[in-house]
Amino acid sequence: MKRASLARSARRLVLADTSKFGRVAPVSFASLDQVEVLTTSVPEGYEDVPSVRCV
Repeated sequence: MKRASLARSARRLVLADTSKFGRVAPVSFASLDQVEVLTTSVPEGYEDVPSVRCV
């Protein structure tokens, strides 16, 4: 269901705080290159990832 929603979306946004970066989850439905990530600060190691932006 989530992957189907991604496929039909014109824009894919993820709102995440920095504690979520670098963690491994048992389930995922998209990679960073498939979404735009908005966060309050860009965590170390993600400065060069174009889809991760600070707002």
